[in-house]
Amino acid sequence: MNGSFSSNGISPEQIFSPGEYNLSLSGFGTGTVSLERSLDGGSNWVQIEIFTENAEKILTVGGQNGLPHRFRITGYGSGTIRYFLG
Repeated sequence: MNGSFSSNGISPEQIFSPGEYNLSLSGFGTGTVSLERSLDGGSNWVQIEIFTENAEKILTVGGQNGLPHRFRITGYGSGTIRYFLG
C-alpha cells in the first residue's frame, strides 16, 4: 500500500496477513498520521500506531489472516506526506 496525503483524509484499505512489513512515512510538514486496523471487516477501526514525523520501521502484524489496514491523516497543515506499507 503506498500513496500520499496533501490534506486530511483516509487511504484505501489493504488486507495484510500475519507477518512483518516495512512501514515508511516521509515528507512531514504538519499533521498526524494514524495506522488503523479493523477486526470486523471494515465497520470499525482501531488506531495501532500514531506518527507526527517521518518514520521507518518494521511493523509486525499478528492475529487473524486477512485484516484490513489503512492510514488516516488529521490536523494537516503542510507538506506532502508519503506512506508505504508492504
